[in-house]
Amino acid sequence: MPAIDPPEIKDSSDGSRTRESEAASLLEEAEAAAASAFHLCDPSEAEAKEMAAPAEAGGSLIQRLIRMTVPERVKAALAGTRDERLLLIRDQNRIVQRAVIQSPQISERDVEGFAAMGNIGEEVLRLIAAERRFRRSARLPVLLAQNPHCPLDVTLELLKHLNAADLQKLVRNRMIGEQARRAAERELKRRKGK
Repeated sequence: MPAIDPPEIKDSSDGSRTRESEAASLLEEAEAAAASAFHLCDPSEAEAKEMAAPAEAGGSLIQRLIRMTVPERVKAALAGTRDERLLLIRDQNRIVQRAVIQSPQISERDVEGFAAMGNIGEEVLRLIAAERRFRRSARLPVLLAQNPHCPLDVTLELLKHLNAADLQKLVRNRMIGEQARRAAERELKRRKGK
């Protein structure tokens, strides 16, 4: 379903406020409310420096990623931190998503987390399944097959690599498509018949 952009928010006085300025003001209000709500004790000097570091570096991680251009996001995906990759895998741009998957710093644990995400696109799941260096993981085929967004052709190919217990879980899983469940049931019956 295509995303629908909300209408621009205009200030009634001069009509110059846009969505971005409204979002920025809401973010500031939320940060102020969060700061006052969780102000239980004064932080130590080290904690105060840690909390001030993102503000001095140009805002929070999400704010910095939003301001980046596509080439900058690709660079961050390839050489950035784990937190940056975790946010960039959900980027709408497929080039950025591909850069996250092809990053030399990505671990099997990260990829397994991506495969288990319910809000990730088919293209990313297809890239993960096709990437040769992730095939060593025993959990990855299971996680990909259990993901309701995994393309059917990828799921059918993964069924060959699952054990009987995992196939049984897929047969009972109502979140995946009917065709994938039936294929898992056929594969399970075929193995029991041998």
